[in-house]
Amino acid sequence: MQTEFVHVGYGGNIAVHRVLVVASPDSAPLKRLIRQATKAERIINLTYGRKAKSVIVLDSGHVVLAAFQPQIILRRIALLRAGGAQIDLGVTDLSGAPPAEEAPL
Repeated sequence: MQTEFVHVGYGGNIAVHRVLVVASPDSAPLKRLIRQATKAERIINLTYGRKAKSVIVLDSGHVVLAAFQPQIILRRIALLRAGGAQIDLGVTDLSGAPPAEEAPL
């Protein structure tokens, strides 16, 4: 099995088959999860100094912080699974809105 990676922003990539959850870090339970992961040294910060807009939980128990919106990361994972398309060319989500704050690949 070949490992597939998805770009989560500013040079950061994660293995798609390890992802359990992609969510926004705004809720209290996710903030608590981030604090616990930081204390247990299971946090991986891929924001490169920017605000964390996504929390990605991996099957290893590690918690990844990313600077892209969860919708962007989920769309990239869906595109990768749908046919190996590795580049997001501004495909709109189901609401018809354009991609939010996405840096060029």
